[in-house]
Amino acid sequence: MLNLFGMNIRVKIIGAALITLAICIGGTSVFMARLAEHRMVSRSSSNVISLGSLALNEVKATMIDGHKYEIQRLLEHILSTPSILSARIVSDNGVVLRSGTAGEAGMQAPGFEQPGEGPRSLRESNTIVYRMPVKNQSECFSCHGNTAKNIGVIELVYDITSGDREVLSTRRFLLLSGILILVIVGGALTATLNRVVMYPVEMLVDSMRSVKEGDLNTRTNPRGSDEIAGLGESFNTMMVEVKAVHKRALIKERDISRVKAELDHKVMLEELNTQLQHKVKEVESANKAVLSLSKELKHKNVELEKMVERMKRINEVGSVLTSIIDHKELLKIIIKTASETLRLRKGTIHVRKSHSAPITLNFRPDSGFIEEESGNLELDPRFQEMLLEGKQVFNPKGGGDEATLGVPLKMKGQVIGGMLLEGGSQGTFITHDDLEVLETMANQAVVALENAWLYETMKANYFGTIQSLVNALEASDRYTKGHSERVRFLGLELAKYIGLDYRELEVFEHAAILHDIGKIGIDSAVLNKTDALTNTEFSLIRAHPIIGDEILGPIGTLEGVRTTILQHHERYDGKGYPYGISGEEITLKARVLAVIDTFDAMLTDRPYRKALTSEQALDEVHKGSGTQFDPAVVKAFFQMMKENESLMKTAGYAGRK
Repeated sequence: MLNLFGMNIRVKIIGAALITLAICIGGTSVFMARLAEHRMVSRSSSNVISLGSLALNEVKATMIDGHKYEIQRLLEHILSTPSILSARIVSDNGVVLRSGTAGEAGMQAPGFEQPGEGPRSLRESNTIVYRMPVKNQSECFSCHGNTAKNIGVIELVYDITSGDREVLSTRRFLLLSGILILVIVGGALTATLNRVVMYPVEMLVDSMRSVKEGDLNTRTNPRGSDEIAGLGESFNTMMVEVKAVHKRALIKERDISRVKAELDHKVMLEELNTQLQHKVKEVESANKAVLSLSKELKHKNVELEKMVERMKRINEVGSVLTSIIDHKELLKIIIKTASETLRLRKGTIHVRKSHSAPITLNFRPDSGFIEEESGNLELDPRFQEMLLEGKQVFNPKGGGDEATLGVPLKMKGQVIGGMLLEGGSQGTFITHDDLEVLETMANQAVVALENAWLYETMKANYFGTIQSLVNALEASDRYTKGHSERVRFLGLELAKYIGLDYRELEVFEHAAILHDIGKIGIDSAVLNKTDALTNTEFSLIRAHPIIGDEILGPIGTLEGVRTTILQHHERYDGKGYPYGISGEEITLKARVLAVIDTFDAMLTDRPYRKALTSEQALDEVHKGSGTQFDPAVVKAFFQMMKENESLMKTAGYAGRK
């Protein structure tokens, strides 16, 4: 087995030595072959360069002498030289101008490249291509002009096939020499190894096996001849170097991995940065576009909000106007709303109704209304022109004039008045849209005025009828004659003073006129009895509010009127009739009517007593505050009487003290 192992070692050593020698011999052979090839190429290049320089000089001399057609024969002569495969002159863009080969002129030179400033030779397969630019000199200007830098390029293709055959012969010689050397050296090595002691070799093989298994700390202690010992020492030295190289390789590998990771990270960051910059530019562009759109949208939204607000105000005004029946209140709402909606600081509305005095209202947001019913208020000339001709007034702010809008009020084709708005705030600029808004409001105003006037006419006829009925009722009783009219007048004044709206005032007016309508159902003997009433008779008297409610019951529109009539004899302390309700359970209109009805009754003669003086009546009203009457209503009544001393006379109490 040892012999077998020794044989394996010898085979390996001899094989390794032979392979190493073969590599060395092969490398030397390749080097020598390459050197021979290089020398052959250099020699060929030198030949073609010399031939090219000679051709260049001949071309220049031929062209200077004016025999440019001799160039063709020159190229053909060069082409006749052995090893010259092609001789031509081409332009800067590769088009063949002259060629030693027939038929090439005008064709594109294959694989043409600009030679640059000087001559250039390139090896292509088994040929050397030589290109030399022909400079455009002063002697050439007469034929080629002075603008082109080169007038052409001399191109020669040199065949180096014969040189390749020489190189091949050299390679074969070197190969045979190497094989012979390997045989000789192999025999010598075999003979030498047969003399070597196997034990040092086995130790070396074991050490190498350990190294193969990855133990770089392996060392050998060779025994035997000096050569083996030297080999062992070389092995040990080699292992030290291998370990150092391995260590450096590991460090370098780690460094390379780290650098590669950093490089990859840097590349990734650069890509991300590029993408981020692109995105930032996109975002900036988008932001600019959004900002532009936002400004435009904001402007449109402001205009839309203004228009929506105006339409909302117009709709609100339209809804309000349809429910208002007092034409003065209508006019105030119309001019006030128009001034505020269009943001103009002064508004004037003027209305003329046949058989009635004109009404003119001026409105200023800072001072309120100025009313002129006499019609003597001097109108703006533009207003007068608008009333006469029925034309609109439109003057947008500019040229030092105030912004002015005006529209006539037309009813059934006739101009009944007009509205004029002027004097906008700082920066106000009116448009035709504002004029359309004002015209819409004017149309609504005309419809509402027509309804209000129609209602006032119907109301006048209605109250005339009711007043005739009440007058017929009171005509048979000298004590109550004119009572309902005085209560209506004085009660309306107190209701207005307290602050009831026009709807409540209308209900109150009906109730004041009809509050004693229930006495129709009571015998006049009981009403005019001078003696004390019996319990039955007093019960009849106390029933007249209920009788009045029943009389008006079939009229559904008088619901609020019936309630006021039914409660006007209730007391604030709950001791009244017919139901004994108290305080806030009694409607405010009924509480007002109770004070005025009692006050008027005390100022007139009755079958059972004489009339009191106004001072006595007022004193009795004051005594009843908080018991019979609402204290707040009594307080308002006294304040009204104090502020307007002519009310007593206007109401029909002239001469009363």
